[in-house]
Amino acid sequence: MKAKVKKAVSIVLIAAVTAFVWIFLYSLSNHVSIGGESYSKKSTWLNIDANEKDFTVKKLNKFTKLEHLTIDHINDEMLGEFGEFDNLKELYIYYSKFSSSLSKLGEYQKLGVIAFHRSTIDLKNFNSTAEYLFFDECKLTNIAALTECSSLLSMEFESTSVDDYIVPIKEGNNETKYALKDSSVFEGFNSVKVLDFENIQIEDIAGILKMKELKVLKVSEDNISAEFITQLKGNGIEVKFL
Repeated sequence: MKAKVKKAVSIVLIAAVTAFVWIFLYSLSNHVSIGGESYSKKSTWLNIDANEKDFTVKKLNKFTKLEHLTIDHINDEMLGEFGEFDNLKELYIYYSKFSSSLSKLGEYQKLGVIAFHRSTIDLKNFNSTAEYLFFDECKLTNIAALTECSSLLSMEFESTSVDDYIVPIKEGNNETKYALKDSSVFEGFNSVKVLDFENIQIEDIAGILKMKELKVLKVSEDNISAEFITQLKGNGIEVKFL
């Protein structure tokens, strides 16, 4: 009897160990570990930092179902190695620097929203079918390249310098404000319907008045003159205060 019990216990233990090993191997093959966290390869949302010691673009490319990606600290080389994220709809990039790789974004046909935060960006190779672009505390050069983005409907600039068009202005208490000195570049954005400037003083609207599809300009009330508001409304552009 004891022998039968021992045999039964052994069978149970073997089955339990086999099940554990199978579950472990299954989990290992269907999950990716980054920064001490384990993520399912089927994840549609991902928020990661490329500065994590165990981060690699090869790992990132395993998330083929991604729809929303937030990623920090990437560069041209990393972006250039991004895989086939065919379902990617929204991309949020923080603390990064680009000078030559932004044409990569044109490969993602479902990508409708692209937001950059606290990044330095040369836009000369930018290519995308995105409808919404957002720049927060960024330094931009070659913004004219964005005029080739025919799907672009909305652009937002917050505390961001843009070539010689939008420049920083030092104020008291170590705060920096920005001023739109020359709006001529915006004349070329023929598809944009909404333009948003936050923490940016509007000092020129000549180019904005020539935007063919612009319907709404968003700005803080104390950052635009009554005269400019009148001219904009006269051109069929609604001014909304932030």
